[in-house]
Amino acid sequence: MSRTFNTKCFQSRTCPAIQAPSSRKAKHASFADIVKSYAVLFCCIMHLSNSLLQRCDGVRPICGPCAASKPTACSYEGVSEQRALQEQVLAMEDRLQQLQSSRGIPLHHPYKPEAGQSELVHSASNIHDIPTEVLRALLRSFIPYSTDFGFFLHGSRFQSSVEPSPALSSAIYLMGSYLSPDKKSSALQPELLARSLRESARGLSGNHPHKVLHTVQAEVLIAQYLFLQGRHTEGKYHISTATSIVLGAGLHKIRSGQQSIPGSGMVLPAPRDATEEVERVNALWTVVILNYCWTPTDGTWANGAYDMPEYRIDAPWPLDLGGEMESQFPSNLHSGYTVQNFLANSNDGVRSLNALHSKAAVLFQQISLLLRGYSPNMDVRQTAKFQHDFKKLDSLARGFISELPPLAQAPSRGSVRKLLVIHTLARISTVQLHSIFAGQDPKSQSFVLSIAQNIVVLLREAKLNDFPFIDPIMGILWVTTANLFIGELAAMRTRAPHAQRSRPEEMIAAVETIMSVMSFFAPHSPLIDAQLAQIRRSVG
Repeated sequence: MSRTFNTKCFQSRTCPAIQAPSSRKAKHASFADIVKSYAVLFCCIMHLSNSLLQRCDGVRPICGPCAASKPTACSYEGVSEQRALQEQVLAMEDRLQQLQSSRGIPLHHPYKPEAGQSELVHSASNIHDIPTEVLRALLRSFIPYSTDFGFFLHGSRFQSSVEPSPALSSAIYLMGSYLSPDKKSSALQPELLARSLRESARGLSGNHPHKVLHTVQAEVLIAQYLFLQGRHTEGKYHISTATSIVLGAGLHKIRSGQQSIPGSGMVLPAPRDATEEVERVNALWTVVILNYCWTPTDGTWANGAYDMPEYRIDAPWPLDLGGEMESQFPSNLHSGYTVQNFLANSNDGVRSLNALHSKAAVLFQQISLLLRGYSPNMDVRQTAKFQHDFKKLDSLARGFISELPPLAQAPSRGSVRKLLVIHTLARISTVQLHSIFAGQDPKSQSFVLSIAQNIVVLLREAKLNDFPFIDPIMGILWVTTANLFIGELAAMRTRAPHAQRSRPEEMIAAVETIMSVMSFFAPHSPLIDAQLAQIRRSVG
């Protein structure tokens, strides 16, 4: 019997940095660039080696290793497909040799258009070849909904200021193509993604005056796009890159009242004005939100140990930009231990939507971290510490949720959606905290289900059918919520009638509401579509 080889099981673990075509100016790369690229490549090789140890289990349509990293079906082919693995390993070795010799070589273009595609798609490999009116249409598709996907720059000033860096313009056009209702514009996505990957990889090597902030913004948009497509591993790679940039640029130490640690990385010039300072702080927290929300979803650690002195966040909480009231930090503000103070339940009074989103992400990450260390076989000391941390986080989460503004107070469509994400993220954090005891403690189970019902009520209030796109993390949060009701329905079948704690019709109605909302977004997001399919399989 011939051995089956799952090509996607391998391909999904290939580092995106290896796939990006090399720069024509590689021969002019600095030694620091080469060392940095070498380190990234080495990390990718080690990651790939570890991944290959996870053998494909042959389960169809999605094998075990792939199910942990991406929701799409696998491709099973014959022994001849081993050549694909060998070719990718050889390509990695060639890339490593290229970096060591500082001489550029052309790499295979993974998004090369097939014969018969339109001239418009062909031209997407070069932004200047796309008609100006098409680019303007892509920009118009993106700008009104940009904050839904982590756009932290001041919108109106961005549109009227200096031309964005190639990395950022490519990422914006990519998201515009994704959001566009026009089929021809939407067809540009593969080529625009390829270009975005190329430009973001060399975003810091140019001389654009805002290359650091624009590269971070590009990485954020690319990550969000990849998450929407269900490409979890690749999205996390771009979060890691963005995290490295914001920490290397010292954005986490803006307005720090503590003495800075020397040799922290690149030095940015002083911000031009108060708005640019807010942009820098918002860039930091946007990356933190993505990092804290997406890394716990597959059980991995967040990038960056923010409790270490050199990585500790001293920057203030982010502000909201672009409203009627322009935001800026007080001139005499000095901050420090921002996350630690929040976890200590210190009332800082910062109520911007961006700050609330950041705090909800911190809660989500901290609770995920606590639960990761839980074991029913802990000793007395470990149990006491867990109980202390549990009570502290539970109290913090409940207080945080109780003070969130209701959706009805949101001034705009975008604010409603952001508030929905914040409310849902905070409630899922609380649900996860109590879920470990829900199986044995009826009170915990009732509390978990009541919080899940609150999430469903929010969905009914939000009226999301005005725009068929949403922050991709909602797909993860919704399937988590639905599984709570599905699990309760399964448990009800084994309980005696007098021991029932819930009404089955309420559980079914809640699942149907979640599925209905997800069905609206699923056609535009493979991630949400896959999560919806999982729910449908569970309910039969």
